[in-house]
Amino acid sequence: ASFRTARGQPSHPAQSTAASRISPVQRAADMFRQVTSLLLFSNAALALQVVPMKHAAAAAPATRGRFALVSAAPSSALSRCAPVRLAVGELNRPSTVGEAKDAFQKAYGRPVGPMSQSFVSEMLSSITLAMASPNFQYTRVFAFGFQALCDNFLNGVGEDEKANLKESLCKAVGLDVKQIDADAETLKEQASAGTEEDLLASDEFKSIAEQRLFKYSYPFGAGMLSLMPLVDVEPSEESITRWTAAVGLRPERLIKDWRFFENAIEKLAEVRQMMMEMQAAAKRKEASKLKAEAERAAAEAAEAESEAEA
Repeated sequence: ASFRTARGQPSHPAQSTAASRISPVQRAADMFRQVTSLLLFSNAALALQVVPMKHAAAAAPATRGRFALVSAAPSSALSRCAPVRLAVGELNRPSTVGEAKDAFQKAYGRPVGPMSQSFVSEMLSSITLAMASPNFQYTRVFAFGFQALCDNFLNGVGEDEKANLKESLCKAVGLDVKQIDADAETLKEQASAGTEEDLLASDEFKSIAEQRLFKYSYPFGAGMLSLMPLVDVEPSEESITRWTAAVGLRPERLIKDWRFFENAIEKLAEVRQMMMEMQAAAKRKEASKLKAEAERAAAEAAEAESEAEA
């Protein structure tokens, strides 16, 4: 669906009249929330359980053969790195989305700004739903995707506020923000130092492929997409098919997420540009107002001086 379709139109004349009275800043904030919802509330954000391709081989052997991947020997940096696992339950993992939202609010301590509200809500929902599955497994790819999503959708807030939101999100879903940061940075360094073949043949990717069932989540998909440019791979249906084959998953889910991601990033850029233009216009208006007031004050002072001299 297009952004316009996803946003929807007023269904009643009164709604149209009310909408016309919304300020430009509020309209931009509303567009920002709709864009984040467009991305995160896709079908994939609900973290559908995916059956690895290798276990569907008996039913569709030709499909698995088409997605076969021949990799070069992994680099020493990647091959020595064992996959990381996190005991999520030990960090107060929420059992419902409501619990996650309550935990976030307790950690954050104040209302979330309108530009971040939708992103926070959808992240809490999608991650909690993914973790509810017994097949959910934390990976460095998940951590890298979590980091990438925060970097993209919290880009408009200050660094301190961004760190606070991110830490509160982690606490709400039972994740350790320090481990998220460390694992994301480790994977980034490893990917940057090697090739696509090295990364796909690494222990991290192999451990995912070896799981009988793997719970897909949007942070995991975002991690896969965000890793591609680090090894000089352009995200496309062809490259996504190679990468999902390497971890034993079918490509359709990640392809859909990629399309949503590309669309959302484009819309975000448009919203941010519009916000910058409105802020510049507001500053020009304020400067013009101050100039007019200064000129009026100067004229009144000159008039008072003339009267005093007279």
